[in-house]
Amino acid sequence: LRQASEKYNVDPEYIVAIIGVETFFGRNVGNTCTFDALTTLAFDTQRRSKFFKLELENFLLMSREEDYNPSEPVGSWAGAMGLGQFMPSSFRRLAVDFNKDGHRNLWHSEDAIGSVAHYFSKHGWQFNQPVVEQSIDDGSSDTIILGGSRGYEYWQTYPNFNVIKKYNNSNKYAMAVHQLAQAIKKRHGGY
Repeated sequence: LRQASEKYNVDPEYIVAIIGVETFFGRNVGNTCTFDALTTLAFDTQRRSKFFKLELENFLLMSREEDYNPSEPVGSWAGAMGLGQFMPSSFRRLAVDFNKDGHRNLWHSEDAIGSVAHYFSKHGWQFNQPVVEQSIDDGSSDTIILGGSRGYEYWQTYPNFNVIKKYNNSNKYAMAVHQLAQAIKKRHGGY
């Protein structure tokens, strides 16, 4: 984790938080055959069929490049794979062989950690910079409104918040990752 953080200039608590949110820290990577999931979504559904056809193509290319039997990788019902739940196109562009064994394997913690850090780095993560902060200013274009336990909350967002949204384009998702990262940092006293 420390090596990935230093190499890619990504705060380590956010790497852990992505894996935490995506797969409950690697405990639930999914059990659906990725080939079956992508084939079904590409050809048996109308919604986002074009997207899933491209992901199926990327999956088959990834399988050939990494010498995977296409029927073996498992993941989510939507074709996301490994501890970081990369779609095949993201795998091909951004997964790294962080343990240097000659194979990119997102089901292995070292490669998954390195790949999440690489993903954030390539999308413009700014090390040790703010992500969001609570605000009373609800007029800024960088302010989001989220429901909280005491009503609406206003949050000033910064570029790192948008980097998290590259992973999943949801304000609630990005806030969950941020809050989990902050809890991890608080509990473990930094890295």
